[in-house]
Amino acid sequence: MRGLQYGFEGLRENAADIASKQRIEGVSSTNIDKPLTSSISTRQQIEAATKLMDAGTQMFRTTFHITA
Repeated sequence: MRGLQYGFEGLRENAADIASKQRIEGVSSTNIDKPLTSSISTRQQIEAATKLMDAGTQMFRTTFHITA
């Protein structure tokens, strides 16, 4: 769960940076490459956390079926 939380916080920060008023008005002094590439790595972190949670769920289900 913590991985998903950090991932979504990162996506929110990147989206806010990309859609900032300074960028829309064209007066931003920073490059847009960093938040875009960070969004890609954050998405991969969320996907990995989701797969980990799915594996844990499958393991719990298997254990539950064996003991039942």
